[in-house]
Amino acid sequence: MQAPLPLPLPKNHKCHTRFLLTPLFFGKSFAKFLGLSGFNSQPAGAALREEWYALREMYNGDTEAARAEYIRLHGESHRHITYSTSDYRVYMPATPDAYNRLNDNSELANDLRRISPDEPDFVSLLFWGSEGNFDTTIYNWMGENSVPGDSEDIRDKLSPEAIADRMAIGESWNQYNKAKAKLDGLMAQYGYTQLRPDNESAWLYNEWQSWRNAFEMDDANAQWVADFGNFQNNKAELAIRGLSTLLADQSFMKKNAGVPGYQIGARYLENLARAKKAYQGAGTEERERLSLEWDAWVTQNLLPGDSNFAGFYTRFLQGKDLGL
Repeated sequence: MQAPLPLPLPKNHKCHTRFLLTPLFFGKSFAKFLGLSGFNSQPAGAALREEWYALREMYNGDTEAARAEYIRLHGESHRHITYSTSDYRVYMPATPDAYNRLNDNSELANDLRRISPDEPDFVSLLFWGSEGNFDTTIYNWMGENSVPGDSEDIRDKLSPEAIADRMAIGESWNQYNKAKAKLDGLMAQYGYTQLRPDNESAWLYNEWQSWRNAFEMDDANAQWVADFGNFQNNKAELAIRGLSTLLADQSFMKKNAGVPGYQIGARYLENLARAKKAYQGAGTEERERLSLEWDAWVTQNLLPGDSNFAGFYTRFLQGKDLGL
């Protein structure tokens, strides 16, 4: 079944005026408190992505036709907006650029592999922005060779079933994150720092629980339910270690500093360090608020800029990175 559209406004419920006078989620004063650089109170990237969703629906699921029209309207520089944030999970693109990166950076590839030996998630960091044109020769090579230090060929590391599961998880994450963004916006709009079933936020608490229950009962989201349970492990810490390892490799970055995902990743880590200082010095209630503010800042200012980073953040870091 299709998950319900999330969170209608309650009847006869008054907003907190002071939240309606500030930008949705949070304002510049709070960003200044966190020390975040380059704050943009207008989520332009989010608006561009919403426009893409609407255009895709107009084309009745013909993604390629919708993509061509979107690029005609906005230019080639906006192509990345039209891709799912799950696309980054392709282990290694069969392209000359990806091939050269792997062979030129074998030690770095092995360092990234060792972070999570049973999964290729962090080796995939090596290939952001290397999509290019499919090359049959490289594809065949991937079936006979492995990442340095690994015992499995690149193409055999993930089965077709595992790849399909990952893509399904990615689509479910996209739906969940859109609903969560609406929830966070409503919480800020009504002045709620947390949701409880026994106070004035009960209406929104019940709406969110109903949406979550329906979403989790949908068979299409079965893989996502298991993936969401992984929030209890150390994947967020490993993800930050992987991104930091790659960005600290001077040889690699000398050749790839212009890749948008790496630029955004560096900006993320820089601002994360500042946000964590504010978080660590705050009380319990203030920490909840800070987490919402930080996630909103990343969502508005960083995610629209690159689908590789967006997928990486929503899968491994969202809601967990401040508390590490």
